[in-house]
Amino acid sequence: MDKDFHNLLNLMKNRYHLLIGKKSIKLLSTYLYGYMHCMHDRDGVFPEFLSGFQEFIAERYGNLHRHWSNILIKTAGSDSAAFDLFYSELEKYLATFH
Repeated sequence: MDKDFHNLLNLMKNRYHLLIGKKSIKLLSTYLYGYMHCMHDRDGVFPEFLSGFQEFIAERYGNLHRHWSNILIKTAGSDSAAFDLFYSELEKYLATFH
């Protein structure tokens, strides 16, 4: 994973209120994809965002047809709970693949 992206994810975990206003996987996902778009405009390439994370979540929860954020919302039961679940799953993903 791109170092800047990793730093941003760490910042978002504890200071989400400064960047997206509240714990929300929907807002987090939107912010991250906006960040990737900005990096593409600046650098001409999309930064690597958790290569394989979509597949990791889809296989883990047996749902191959939904975006990772929607899988986490369904599993956690709410948008804000899915935010916390994202970071829990992120740690497992990074420990397994990086």
